Amino acid sequence: MIISLMNSLLTGLNENNEELAKRIFALCDKISKKYGYIWVDGAVWVNILKSSKVKIAGFKYFMKVFKDRDK
Repeated sequence: MIISLMNSLLTGLNENNEELAKRIFALCDKISKKYGYIWVDGAVWVNILKSSKVKIAGFKYFMKVFKDRDK
């Protein structure tokens, strides 16, 4: 279930809409806090490996999330 949810959210990161990206990252953060980062990160990684349309968005997600976690 979380893999499909992350696939749909990552698709939105392909758009060049900064407001939409902020909302997606906020939602992903809420999901990560509730279920754990390991599950969300794993779901993003599965989508990167399986779906060519979300590869770039998945790497965008990891770049932002890892940068925010290092703070």
